[in-house]
Amino acid sequence: MDLLLLQEVSTPPCPGGVTMMDIPSTINAQVGISVKSPFLIQFSAGSVNHETLMKNKNCNFSELSVTNLPAGLTLNSTTGAINGAPTAISAATTVTFSAKLKANNSTPITFTKTTTVTIFAAGSLTCNTAGAALGCNNAALPYSCPNSNFCYSTYSSCKAASECGY
Repeated sequence: MDLLLLQEVSTPPCPGGVTMMDIPSTINAQVGISVKSPFLIQFSAGSVNHETLMKNKNCNFSELSVTNLPAGLTLNSTTGAINGAPTAISAATTVTFSAKLKANNSTPITFTKTTTVTIFAAGSLTCNTAGAALGCNNAALPYSCPNSNFCYSTYSSCKAASECGY
């Protein structure tokens, strides 16, 4: 009995103010390239991070799900991470993330977030000086990608452009 009481005391309650963290409004990926963060379900509560919340037995997360994931991608329903590499080109598609939280045995709360995912052909999101948009032979604007009609002064500004975004 004493050990059981000690175990209950050592497990902190699930903190208040748990939120599902924001997901970018658009995510671009390309066939054959593994997806990267922040394409995942994540939670926070003030200074308490996702991993701590997921391990807390009083934060009872369930029904982590994603609808309309592009072919080749899967959800790890334990961690909330999206894994894999897209296997087919896909037009802009709304992807919905959802999960339930029953904190400290209270009434369950449902969280939902959406993003628009576009899957481009392999190599389409590659910023470089070769295969750049027509007219990018200006030394001050040498970067572009196959999806863009624009020229960029730096590699990072090319990557930041939505049509070349990673």
